[in-house]
Amino acid sequence: MNKIPLLIFFISMISLSSFSQEETDMAKLKSLNISNSDIVEVYVLVLTKGKRAAYDYIAYITVALKESNRGTYANYEGMYSIVVNKGQTLVFSAMGFKDREIVIPEDINGMYYSLTVEMEIEEIKLDEVIVFPWPDRNNLVA
Repeated sequence: MNKIPLLIFFISMISLSSFSQEETDMAKLKSLNISNSDIVEVYVLVLTKGKRAAYDYIAYITVALKESNRGTYANYEGMYSIVVNKGQTLVFSAMGFKDREIVIPEDINGMYYSLTVEMEIEEIKLDEVIVFPWPDRNNLVA
């Protein structure tokens, strides 16, 4: 019975702290002369068609803003977030997959945008490589 008021207190404190954080973020945007309608935080999940399941995560895929030096990479579950301007292009690249470019729409309402990206497997043909082991005492001819 004593736990219920304590639980209500913690929930109210969490909601107040998130509200004050949001006000702080908006104040930072205003101080930088950036209108919040120009930027958006993009949450992305990167997948590929799987063999055992319908889809598999692509871990640690590289995500870059086209014509910029900004970027990030996904975690081991293929998820990441990045703050971009509306209309900018995200470039996805990973070894064994074709590069993919996606333009963030300009008509997004709000500051958050969710995106699921499906990457296509790229098969690479490599020349045959013959590997010789180091010779040992019994076989000195390579």
